[in-house]
Amino acid sequence: MTYIRPIFRHPALPKNDLGYTVDYYEGSLSTLCDKCENHC
Repeated sequence: MTYIRPIFRHPALPKNDLGYTVDYYEGSLSTLCDKCENHC
């Protein structure tokens, strides 16, 4: 299954003391297969 993370974020997302929103802290998408948990 291919999933593309959307780039658009709501402009009113709250920011922390450093000025970052929660999307800054999201990790990269997994490359593991959903069924066999191997790199497919």
